[in-house]
Amino acid sequence: MIQKTLKNFPYYFLALLLIISIIIFLNLNKENDLTIAFLNVGQGDAMFIETPSKNQILIDAGPDGKRVLREIKKIMPFFDKTIDLTVLSHPNKDHLAGFIDVLKRYEIRYSLSSGAKHTIAEFKEWEKLLNDEKIEKIQAKRGLRVHLDKNLYLDILAPIGKNEYKDLKSFTDSMVVARLVYGKTSFLFTGDMEEKNELQLLNLNTFVDSDVLKVAHHGSKYSSGENWLQAVSPIVGAIQVGKNNKYGHPTRETLSRLEKSGIKISRTDVDGTIILKSDGEKIY
Repeated sequence: MIQKTLKNFPYYFLALLLIISIIIFLNLNKENDLTIAFLNVGQGDAMFIETPSKNQILIDAGPDGKRVLREIKKIMPFFDKTIDLTVLSHPNKDHLAGFIDVLKRYEIRYSLSSGAKHTIAEFKEWEKLLNDEKIEKIQAKRGLRVHLDKNLYLDILAPIGKNEYKDLKSFTDSMVVARLVYGKTSFLFTGDMEEKNELQLLNLNTFVDSDVLKVAHHGSKYSSGENWLQAVSPIVGAIQVGKNNKYGHPTRETLSRLEKSGIKISRTDVDGTIILKSDGEKIY
């Protein structure tokens, strides 16, 4: 039996080498891929981005730290303890609160936000953690371009105008809106912007055409107007929303507009975390 095993060893060894070669080949083929994950964090937004060079970006973090960490761990290697950039679209709890646990769990290099302030406890704790950890802050403003990797950059389309904001009841005018471009592919992140903000960007002749649209404000009827959808002309519309939420999101009106525009709808309450990849030429 031992002799038979030894006799067959060269064949086992060659088979093992072949398997290893295939794995290496597949990984080499994937090294140019950009990963975008619309995380299933309930009624809130959180988008995880991994660049081809394995840099990570987190745009918003949802309402629950444990939930966002659980979803990140499904995608991010367990040994990687660094997130290179966090982006806060606006300081409402359903976009901000998850960052508190993220900041405690990972080393964050840069934090980008509009500078808008909030009176809620979560905002104060988030701000304190940024200061305590000496995380470098980037002021979001229209026209800013952040280079993330080769042929990959994030353009800030809004906020428009003043850079300093007082305590506000509505953050739509200070909303961070960003367009991610990788080669010939593009993704538009909209936070909770409303139709008035959409029209403002269109009136400024902002280039918003994108392959994938993060549907604003969880599919609220006050966002995703017809003019906006026509200008963006996305193939996919990703809706981040909690199952059976009390707001009725996404609304029938918004779903109807998306369907009328021929946009493929993906929803975290139905599909779970939505993962898309781009090789710079196509999205799959």
